[in-house]
Amino acid sequence: IGLDQDEAEALLTELDLFADITFVTVPFDSPDAGRVLSQDLAPAALVDPGTVVKLRVGAAAPEPTTTTTSTTTTTTTTLAPEPGADGSQPTG
Repeated sequence: IGLDQDEAEALLTELDLFADITFVTVPFDSPDAGRVLSQDLAPAALVDPGTVVKLRVGAAAPEPTTTTTSTTTTTTTTLAPEPGADGSQPTG
C-alpha cells in the first residue's frame, strides 16, 4: 500500500504473484493517483506462488475545466431619409 502501480506489480512478479488491478477515481490533483490504495491480503501474508493479489489503485479524475462564454450584440438603426436627401425638392 502506498507504492505506485508499477512498483507494486514488479514486487508481486518478483514474489511469483499476480496483480488484479481495480482503479478507483481520486481527485485530479491527488497524490494518490497511480498509487496502491488497498489490497485484499494483509501485508507480508504467506501465500502460495501464483496467488492473485487484488489491488485498488488511484486513477485521477479529469481536471475540471472552465468555460468562458461571450455574447456580442449588434444593433442596426435605419433612419428615414430627410426630405430632399435624394436630390429631389420637397413638395408642399
